[in-house]
Amino acid sequence: MTPTVAGALFSLLIAAVVALTLWSTWRSTLGTQRYRVAAIVALLLLLALVTLTRIGAQEDVAIQAAYDQLLTQDLGVQVFTTPEYTRLARRMEERAMATGNASYWYMLGQDQRFMQDHAKAARYFELAADGYPNDPSILAAWAESQFLANGYRLDGQVEELSQRVLRLDPLNQTVLGLLGVAAFQAAEYESAIRLWSRALSAIPPTSPNAQVIRDSIARARDLAGTDTSTPASNDSSAAIELFVALAPEAGVVPGDTSVFVFARAPGSRMPLAVTRLTAADLPGQVRLDDSMVMVPGTSLLTLPVLELVARVSWSGQAVPESGDIEAVVEWRQGEANAPIELLLRDRLP
Repeated sequence: MTPTVAGALFSLLIAAVVALTLWSTWRSTLGTQRYRVAAIVALLLLLALVTLTRIGAQEDVAIQAAYDQLLTQDLGVQVFTTPEYTRLARRMEERAMATGNASYWYMLGQDQRFMQDHAKAARYFELAADGYPNDPSILAAWAESQFLANGYRLDGQVEELSQRVLRLDPLNQTVLGLLGVAAFQAAEYESAIRLWSRALSAIPPTSPNAQVIRDSIARARDLAGTDTSTPASNDSSAAIELFVALAPEAGVVPGDTSVFVFARAPGSRMPLAVTRLTAADLPGQVRLDDSMVMVPGTSLLTLPVLELVARVSWSGQAVPESGDIEAVVEWRQGEANAPIELLLRDRLP
């Protein structure tokens, strides 16, 4: 038990003793005096609760300060093998179990991933996911660590986790990347190209990861025997051109806010094809084609009617939330192929 926690429990014990003493006084008091004693007891217990809460917060601050100070040491990965880190990790685990603060499990998982102990990292991320079951970044980290712990093998658990992530974030780079690796290893090169292409559409083209993905796609195309100068997914000529803009009623939207643009079957929440941009890209033209489809072998133009959707996502996740700004247009086969306007103005309830 840390000194801070011990101090908090001692303070609570003292408050309880004093409250019991005053309670005895209340029982022997008559008339309005009773109400005064009762008010003092209630106030004392409230102050004890506030004190305990603040002391608990101080413990979190102390742990974070110790963690930050430890990482300032220029030891690289070796910092996680020091006695100081071992003691701090135990303290973080105790705090996570005592308070249910799953962020500690996530921090410990990140540390183990950095040390390349993927099995241990997966266990920590699993505990973090218990506290944050709908956080795609935690679920993706769990899936990736389990995938690596399995020796780059896609088992049922990793596949189920990956699908959970993609339901929350259809363009999650981590999950699309590992699914692409699994497809590549199975010699399913077209599927690998499709998955990596979707991941590529969600990251800045000049980032180092983008170049790695482009190189992987080129390698898959070579092995698939396709021309590297043309897309190796479904026919990208089957496309829908959109013009997406923010209406004045939308108000101020910061430039780094995520904007999802996708096509779906009417009445369905699952997108058939999706791309992600930011508010800084608006107004602008967007092209949805078969290289973006979520399910292999499907085509945007196989359905007679589609719903075309643009959504400003304040959370950065594909799952809609209250306050997000959305535009929806119904599109039918045979309509003119001029850019279809999606004007973002309607706020979700």
